[in-house]
Amino acid sequence: MEAAETFATEDDVVQWFEGWHWLAGEMSCLWCGSLNANRVKTGKPMPYRCRDCKRYFSFKTSTAMDLSKLPLQMWDKAIFLEFCGRCAPKYAAAGICDFGATRSLWPW
Repeated sequence: MEAAETFATEDDVVQWFEGWHWLAGEMSCLWCGSLNANRVKTGKPMPYRCRDCKRYFSFKTSTAMDLSKLPLQMWDKAIFLEFCGRCAPKYAAAGICDFGATRSLWPW
């Protein structure tokens, strides 16, 4: 699957980022580290709230994406390029890096 086709919607990107952020499956507060956090029904102002420190958070809290207005699909592409873009031309020829990344996929 090519990198540009990985996530069709913003919701797909959110699910991937959340799954990657909380690998063990246990959601923890990004402010105090407590495991006593729950999902906010309306998702506003943020999707999660810590019951201990009473602060709201999302997977973007304390990251470069936190205050960004860019769509998450753009962030996904930028992160892909940062981590795999440099290796793709070098290792793709050797058959080591199979991400399907080509310059034509990216708008910039």
